[in-house]
Amino acid sequence: VLTARQFEPELRFPFLVLLVSGGHCQILVARGVGDYAMLGGTLDDSLGEAYDKSARMLGLDVGGGGGPALENLAREGDPLAVKFGVPMKNRKDCHFSFAGLKTAVRL
Repeated sequence: VLTARQFEPELRFPFLVLLVSGGHCQILVARGVGDYAMLGGTLDDSLGEAYDKSARMLGLDVGGGGGPALENLAREGDPLAVKFGVPMKNRKDCHFSFAGLKTAVRL
């Protein structure tokens, strides 16, 4: 959060933070230095785990990680070939679920 203020000195509290990693993700409200409120986060598989498992199911080399392997494959594909559902669209919170990506790959 402090990094954002280094790049945007005019950024004032409160502001919205999207924390994305190969591990778990969160949406936070930064109210001040060290003062955060979590609005949502990853409920099940992390994004990196979902990418790695999906890449393995497709027989891709995941030595450099599933995300880059899937991205390289996607560059060659048709973006309209597979319709992915909208996960958790009936929930009234800001949580994430990436487990559905693996299910969609199995289908």
